[in-house]
Amino acid sequence: MAEPSDDDLVSVNTATGAGTVLGESGLGTGILGLSFNAAGILYPVNYSGDVYTIDTATGAATSVGNLNQTAHHGDFDPVSGLYYRIDVTGSGPRNLVLANMSTLTFTTLTTIDNLHPLTFVDEAVTEPGTLLMLGAGLGALVLFRRKRA
Repeated sequence: MAEPSDDDLVSVNTATGAGTVLGESGLGTGILGLSFNAAGILYPVNYSGDVYTIDTATGAATSVGNLNQTAHHGDFDPVSGLYYRIDVTGSGPRNLVLANMSTLTFTTLTTIDNLHPLTFVDEAVTEPGTLLMLGAGLGALVLFRRKRA
């Protein structure tokens, strides 16, 4: 499968919503984990497990190596600094994987049916009302799913 190479790094002004193209990454982002670590380094991990860093001033990608496993979505834990990701795409069971970006090794943690995007929430900043809304939304999804079954 050829990887498209026309995806640009774009900076978005959060006040206006205006986007500014910073540069061509040379990477396809069809199936990709993309996250900043605590040091502000932007890491994309593509579908074939290739790991890169991105220069946020120019958009240029630099290869770091390969995890030798499919990567789909991912995020750095802001407390531990570790990178968690999903190992496969499509429907059905997916594995939550802990990836060590220094050694390019991984450990499968658990299998979760239909796991998709993941992110970490700073509980110290999250307001109780936000958690209540999140819980209500998840409850509604469960009810919707049961009705469809």
